[in-house]
Amino acid sequence: VFGRQGSIYDLLADAKQRTARIAINAWGLNGNYGEYTADSRSVDQFVKDEETLLPIFSVGDWEGNGVSLVTAPATAKNVLSVGVSTTGSGCSTPQGSVDPISREGPTIDGRIKPDILAPGSYILSTKSRSAGACGWGTYNTSYCYMGGTSMSTPLTAGATALLLQHLIDNRGHQDPSSALVKAIFAASAHDMMGQYSDVTNGAGETAPNNHEGWGRVDLRNALNATFIEDESVSTSGNRGWSFNIPASAPDLNIVLSWTDPESTTVASTNLVNDLDLAVKDPSGTWTELSNNLDNLRGLKFANPAQGTWEVHVNGTNVPRGPQFFALALNQETTLVNLTEDEDLDGVIDDDDDCVSTYGTSTVD
Repeated sequence: VFGRQGSIYDLLADAKQRTARIAINAWGLNGNYGEYTADSRSVDQFVKDEETLLPIFSVGDWEGNGVSLVTAPATAKNVLSVGVSTTGSGCSTPQGSVDPISREGPTIDGRIKPDILAPGSYILSTKSRSAGACGWGTYNTSYCYMGGTSMSTPLTAGATALLLQHLIDNRGHQDPSSALVKAIFAASAHDMMGQYSDVTNGAGETAPNNHEGWGRVDLRNALNATFIEDESVSTSGNRGWSFNIPASAPDLNIVLSWTDPESTTVASTNLVNDLDLAVKDPSGTWTELSNNLDNLRGLKFANPAQGTWEVHVNGTNVPRGPQFFALALNQETTLVNLTEDEDLDGVIDDDDDCVSTYGTSTVD
């Protein structure tokens, strides 16, 4: 951003004042790759102050291989960092792969980046009348083919706008947080093949990974997500929900996201508030996720068993709390708050004022 005046915080504050809900930033700073910079800190601080505006940043383009090459401010914790998936058009590698141009994570402190991918190779885009030759090929005088994160980032922003409209108009959720958008996109993303459809190279690894993040944006799947937000925990606190999974359900993805307080540029680990996730399946088996790096984390279950499941969010260490969070599932179900359903009968009712008799207590 040449000739920038003021901080990233000031730029985002101006966008918020103009009622923006999404800030598209298809750029990054050369140098200090993978590092948590002053700009990363500034973005995190802004999103903590204004949690309903989501800054979307490209991870940058790179002609070659190498880890921890994500450009700042895409290294920030509270942004949605976007890489490039292929389309199969032109000279692009087969559709549904990670484009080699997409920069890889992790960040220097080990956080997964990018967060998400979107198509960004041979994208038909509008052409300025003042522009010269198109870098990826001319379509006509008004359109040309372009590529890179400069294409995948605005495509992700468009998907975000549609998701926000769906949440507001169809789900009655008037103020979706940026953390909720990230949780839904991560839970619903398409786990991709590796470069050239390789099952082991790059994104051939199970998502999330540092090639594809949580996968390619899948807007159709995102619209059907089940979610909660505006819940919080402090240190040693716990919030839990039960939900039912039918027979022959698709693989289950559960993702936890929160807007973490800003860190410092000299910290070896940039996570401030540490929340963890625990899930109990119908057999009573617990799966716990302990991660002291990422504020976007989740669990996946292949061929989930039919029956009642539980998901719990634990406040492992919350020095700057309480910490509000969002939780998203990639399936349509109902989350029953176990904190309010004190008798654990799956129904929030008057019996919940006494917990000594399961599902039937009516007298204090």
